[in-house]
Order: sequence, then C-alpha cells, then structure tokens
Amino acid sequence: MQVVVASASDLSLLHFEGLSEGVYLAGTGTTGAGQALLCLGAGYFGIMLASALAYRLPWDGYTVAAVESKAGANDKSIDNPMITKENVHIDNILKTPQFWQMWLVFAGVTTAGMGLVSMAKTLMSNLFASQLPLVVTG
Repeated sequence: MQVVVASASDLSLLHFEGLSEGVYLAGTGTTGAGQALLCLGAGYFGIMLASALAYRLPWDGYTVAAVESKAGANDKSIDNPMITKENVHIDNILKTPQFWQMWLVFAGVTTAGMGLVSMAKTLMSNLFASQLPLVVTG
C-alpha cells in the first residue's frame, strides 16, 4: 500500500472542487475500470448476439452448382481468381503451415495485449505523474 499526503497547496494546483487535505491510503478506492469493462463486455455481447441471430440457413438443395446456375453466364464473380473453389478438410488443417503461421501471429498478439493490459496502470501513472503534485511515500 502507498500513503499519499495531500497538503492545501498541493490540492490548490488540482482543478477539482471539494478536495480536502490529509493523508490518504492509495489503492483503496475504485477507478471505474471494472465498470467500464463490464459495460463494454455487455455491449460486445449484445452485438455478437444480434449478429448470430442474423445468420440464415441456405435454401433447400443448396450446392455450389446451384449458386452458379442461379448466377448465370453474365456474372463474372464465378471466374474470379481470388475466390477459391478448393477446400481443406478439418482433419488436415493442423498439417498446413498456414494454420501454424496464423496461430503464432494470434498467440503473439494475444500475449502482447495481455502484457500491455497488465502494465496499463503503471503506464498511465508514469505518463501523468508530472501533472500530479501529490507526495507519495512508501
């Protein structure tokens, strides 16, 4: 725990009303981060739920040949070289180098994100430390 000693001269430099001088135990209050993450999570859950409910099953008798016959001869998207007509079976996906490359990228990004989130409080404290005139003693 850290103790913060706030004098009247220190508090006069801050632009907040209603602060009183004294000795405070740092880390005993809430920062609102938990509530913010809860609201973001609820929002993301709602968006994902709405998106999942918007999916529709294809019509009866759906095949790639049926889609090509419905598209007609004038549709150039069928001959698009960027659209693959090949498939990798789920049993063989772990044998492809592309899967492992993507897995390594996702694992690296996730690890870096967790490292950044775990240090967010320290980073923000150091970033805004010059703006806080309070004396911190340990």
